[in-house]
Order: sequence, then structure tokens, then C-alpha cells
Amino acid sequence: MAWFALENIEEALKDSKELLLPFNLLTWAKLALIIILTGYIAAPSVLYIPFSEADAIDEDLDIGMVIEEEGFENTTISESFQQINSAWTLETLFLIIIGGFTGLIALITYIASVFEFVMYKSLIDRKIRIGNAGDYLWEGLQFSIFRAVSAVAILLTLVLAITTISVLNPSFNASGVLTGLFVSGAAFTVVVAVAILQWIVFNFALINMIENRNNLLKAFSLALTQVRDEFQQVAVYWIVKIVISLGLGLLSASIVAPLALIGLFASIVFGFLLAMINPLLVVPILLAYIMFIMVASVAVAVPVRTYLYYYTVEMYRDVFQ
Repeated sequence: MAWFALENIEEALKDSKELLLPFNLLTWAKLALIIILTGYIAAPSVLYIPFSEADAIDEDLDIGMVIEEEGFENTTISESFQQINSAWTLETLFLIIIGGFTGLIALITYIASVFEFVMYKSLIDRKIRIGNAGDYLWEGLQFSIFRAVSAVAILLTLVLAITTISVLNPSFNASGVLTGLFVSGAAFTVVVAVAILQWIVFNFALINMIENRNNLLKAFSLALTQVRDEFQQVAVYWIVKIVISLGLGLLSASIVAPLALIGLFASIVFGFLLAMINPLLVVPILLAYIMFIMVASVAVAVPVRTYLYYYTVEMYRDVFQ
């Protein structure tokens, strides 16, 4: 029996070469942008919260005069300050920060989910189009909700396990050890089960949603059926992909690390020379070094990620043929 996972190693390499070679700066730049948006996004804008006018009161002013002018004659000083600052309490500020952070994470997850479809679609069509994002807004929403639910499930499982162990407070005897092992095993099982679901969705369901325009539930159901029918092939694929990913990760590190060291050495030399003229001139050198590392990392990521995605696409086609 031929193993799809082994055959597709060469197929994915062939697909990657046809897309990336001969070198085209625009193609690589588009892929780099898509890869960035699928993996990580630069950070949030600063949250500006205006102060109430009460914060600007001069300490030298007479408190009684302030109270009278603001119409608080019949209240105590403490009650007056509570009224002045009621709009921006510590609890309100905390809720705004938590809400903003949660919204930011949700937005990043949604954008990343949409661009997973853009990446797959671009490689399948062999046309790198960032504009494909507009065609997969609904699919991206489904995937981002799935990601959020998965993350919450794992988090709640871990919190529940830790809480249960803390409440039971098992002692170091036979029953205590068994209780700890049972709770830990149950939590581990749930986490592994969720991880498997995520893996099936990413490797098979997303491509099915693209090619057949199915919703996530139907695509996952079809993918689960195929995984059961081709379990041996999928299991070998899982192992081989882990090995390939680790190998490519080490290869990427072996390329980026020397470049980072060379760039660091050059930055130190130029930074030292410029610092003798003006210490502020070190800042652009530092920024240039950071930009150099980012560009080098993304440049290496383009062929690596392209290969891994093509490997997944080829495996999907064999499993669903």
C-alpha cells in the first residue's frame, strides 16, 4: 500500500517550486503579507481614556468654593468627590480595558481565520490574491468562533481540574494519588480531544469549505468520516508532518540565527560610531536591526509555510479522492 504522506513530500515540493520560482518580488511580498496575517499581527493602538474635570482641580483652591460652584452645597465633601468621579470609577476603567483587550483578541483571531482561507485558496488556484479575503468573511467568522470555543473549552477544563484538586486537597496516599491522577487524566483527555478536533478542522475541513462551499459543521462531518475511513493514511500523515515541521523549523533557525548575529554585530559597530556623534543616532540603528530581523524571518517563512500548506492540500486531495 502506497502511503500518501510519503508521496506528497515530493508533490508539495514541486508545487512550491512552480509557485515561487522563478523569483517574483510581488508574489513573495503578497505571500509574506498573507503569512503574517495568518500567524501574527502587530499590536494594538493605545487606549485613550479622558480624565474628568475633577482631576484638574488645583490643590490650592478652596474645597468649599468648588463645592458651592458645582452645586453640591447640601452634600458632604466625600459625596461631592464621589459624584465628580462617578463617571470614571476604577471598576469602569477595568471593564473598559478588559473589554478592549477581548475585542482586540477577537479581531485578531477573526482576521487570522479569514486569511487561512486566503492562503489555501491562493495556493490551490496558484494565484496570490489578497482580495480573496472578501470571499471568505463568513467562513472566517465560523472558523474564528470555533477557535474561540476551543480555547475556552481548554481553559475551562484546566481551571476546573485545578479547582477540583484544590478543593479535594488529596493527600499523598493511595486514594489521594488516584484522585489526582483521575482528575489530571480527565483534563488531559479533554485537551487532547479538542486538539485533535482543531487539527482535523485545519488540515481537512477548511479546504473542504473552500472547494465545496460547505459550512464548518458539514465540512467537519465529512472530514471526520474520511479520517475514519483512511485512518492509517491520516495517522502516518500526522507523524510525517510533525517531522517535516520540526526539520523545517530547525532549517529556518539555522538560516535566521546567523543573519541575526551578523546584523547584531553590524548594528553594534555602527551604533558605537554614531553614538560618539549623537547618542540619539543609535535609535534608527536599533529600528533598522529590528526591521532586518523581521524581513529575514518572513523571507524564510514564505517558502517554508508555502511548502507546508501545499503538503496539506495534496494530502487532502488524496484522502478525499
